[in-house]
This record gives sequence, structure tokens and C-alpha cells, in this order.
Amino acid sequence: MKCKVERYSPYTQVDGVVRRITKFKDIRRMRPRLIEELFQFRKDKLIRRLKYPFENRALESFVAGRSNALKEIEEVFGTRRILTYYPSSRLDGLEKTVEEIGHKISEFFRDRDDRLIYHSVKLGPVDPMQAGKQPTLVIEGLGELAIVKMTLKYSRGAPDPDYHKIVFYCAEGKIRVDIYGLQTKIVDESLIYIKEDNSLRPLSAPTGRLSDQQLHDLVAMEKNCKVTFQDVASKVYAEYGARKKQENNIKLLRQGAAAAGDRSVEPVLEKNVYDIAREKAEAEEAQSKLQQQTLDKSKSESKSAEQDQAAASPYVDSKVDFLARYLVDFQAKPLDALQAEFVAKKCKNDFRKRLLDRAQIIQRRLEAEQENLKKKRAQMQRRGGDNVEKDERAWEQFQSQAMFRIQILEQRLARHEIHSVKKFVELENALAEDPRLAAMWQKK
Repeated sequence: MKCKVERYSPYTQVDGVVRRITKFKDIRRMRPRLIEELFQFRKDKLIRRLKYPFENRALESFVAGRSNALKEIEEVFGTRRILTYYPSSRLDGLEKTVEEIGHKISEFFRDRDDRLIYHSVKLGPVDPMQAGKQPTLVIEGLGELAIVKMTLKYSRGAPDPDYHKIVFYCAEGKIRVDIYGLQTKIVDESLIYIKEDNSLRPLSAPTGRLSDQQLHDLVAMEKNCKVTFQDVASKVYAEYGARKKQENNIKLLRQGAAAAGDRSVEPVLEKNVYDIAREKAEAEEAQSKLQQQTLDKSKSESKSAEQDQAAASPYVDSKVDFLARYLVDFQAKPLDALQAEFVAKKCKNDFRKRLLDRAQIIQRRLEAEQENLKKKRAQMQRRGGDNVEKDERAWEQFQSQAMFRIQILEQRLARHEIHSVKKFVELENALAEDPRLAAMWQKK
């Protein structure tokens, strides 16, 4: 057989390959004609790669889910590159990008609001005699290339004029405009204009067929096209740069760089379900421990607060003279009615202030926790990107801990309010029964 099949279990290979089929041209299996590799659990969503060594051609396929909605990359090394996308997943409706290296870049679209279905730029060598005058495009690895021609194609639509094709002949300084004819006609209406000092002069077009504003729009459209194609070239090479980086990571992993502690090596494969389940269990256990620690700390603080409050309550311990601090100025003399009333009122006001201060401290902590949770929720709603799942797990953990703290503070505040009323009633009873304030009740 002129074929070899290799099968691997998932996660046993650093690049995620699970099957490799090699087809050979000779019976001795020395000259591979086609190498087909199937992948699983790749972070870059790569699912299949076809290599044709004798054609210098490679084709890579991706499942939906990449950030730029890339579907396929086909490359004939040094000659042509074709990038195919999932157009329904892109806002610009891009379906395919074709680059004939050093000669032409084309893009195909569908379902766009501006009806654009195709645009392309044709490139050529820079003429030394026209240096600085020719519009150029910077191509990585080739430097600056002259823009010879740019083409735009549109689907039929309602606007007037209903453009079919617009061609900018940059080297010749001409613009050709093809307009859709009536449904009964086969040939489109073709208009040609010459550029003269940022204005257009009709060469083979009826005068007034296009308004001055429409001619001005054509000049502006040519300038915008140059910027657009420079962005296209940059995006194409950025995509290939990302693919090279991903493959370099695989080479480093094979060389054991990850085991040596090289943090620049990114993992190639997604985590398997067992690792995810194990990490989730560890996170839940850590969260449970944290909640228990928070609860223990809360109980300790509550107990300490109650002890402080009890110490501050002069009626709790009968051995403590709770009126001593207020009777210092009277030098152990009997109090008359006004003095006794003044001492009782000051004692109650000071105690009320201590209770209110304690309640305000708990209330401020509660409001701070609620405000922090609100800010984190707003940040999470605005956040996007490739780490959405990781961010959601972190948010769920933070929200759970925050809600637990808020619940504890709410319970503490409610308990403090109930105890405050009870303690204040006890204080009033103690003041009423104290013989040193008896004159307060005997005044007429």
C-alpha cells in the first residue's frame, strides 16, 4: 500500500494531532504525495491540515470560534495565499481574501449594506523615474510596490447611480465607472474620466452624467481605497504571523521549553474535562474555606463587639459605677432635681451616641461592599475578548464571596438595632432605680 496511517489518543501529542494519513507516490513509501492531519482540542481551533509537498501547497481548516472568524488558510508557498472566513460571524461580511504575492490582493464580500461584493488592488514594481509620485503599498518581505490598479464591484441596487464596477487606473490617472443598465439591456453604461488636479474631466462620458458631488466622491473613494488595502495587507500578514507564532510554540514544547520554565511558551491545547472538573472542585473547596474563615471572623468580631458594647453599658456589671464619671464635678454632694436630671440626660445621650456610631460603622462597610459589587458587575458587562469563560468563573467566585459578606453585614446591622433598643431600655430602668438620682423624681 502507498499509504501510512498513524493514530494517537487525545492529549498525547503536544500539537493535538489524533490522526495522520500519509499517501506516497512510490511503493517504497519514500516520496509523500499528501499528508493529512486531524487535530482535536486546539486552542487556535485548528481541526485539519493538508500538505502537498510536491506542489508546495498547504491547506489548514478551522472550526468556528476564532476571534477573526477564520475558516481556512490555503497557501502555495511563495506564490499565492487564500484566507476563507465565516462571513456570518464577521461585521464586514468578508468571505475570502486572495493574495497573489507581489502581484494582486483581492477580497470577496457578501450581505454588506454598501452592496460591495469585491475589491482588489494590482501591484507592480516601483518606477525609479516616478519615485514619490506613484501611490505605493508596503508588503512585508517585498517592501514598497507600486499600485497599478484598484477595482471595486457592487451588486445591483436602488441608488442612483447604480454602480456596477469602479476601476482606478493609478498609473494612468484614469477612472472607469460602469453603471448597471436597465434590466432589458445586456451591456452596462461605461464612463471614463481623467484626473486633473484633484478633479475629474470626462473622456468618454456624457457631460453631466455624474454630478460634481458624485465626481468628488469618486476622488475621495480612491484615497480611501489606498488606506483600505494597506490595512488589508497588514491584517493578512498579522494572521500569518499569528500562525507562525502558534507553530513555533509547538516546536518549543517539543523541545521541552515548557518543562524548563519558559513562560513565553503558550499552551497549545485546551484543558480537558478532567482538569476543568478538578480545578472547579479545588476552586469550590477554596471558596468554601474562605467563606468559613469569613464566617468565623465575623463571629469573632461580633463577639468582640458585644463584649465592647457590654463593657460600655454601665448597667451590665453592678460592680461598675456607671454614674461615677458624671458625678465627679459634684464632689459626692447630694444632687438636687435639676442636677439629677442633667446627669441622667447626659448619660443617656452619650450611650445613644456610642450605639449610633457602631451602627454607622457597620452601615458604611455594608455600602462599600455593595458599591464594590456594583462596579465589578459593570466591568464584567463591558468586558470581552478571548478569556470570557475564565472571566466569568472569576466573576462568579467574587460575586459569591461578596454576597456572603453583604449578608453577614446585613445580619449584624439588624442584630445591632434590636440589641440597641433592648440595651437602651435597660439603661433607662437602671437610671430610674438609682437612689442618687431620686431627686429627679421628687421635683414639683
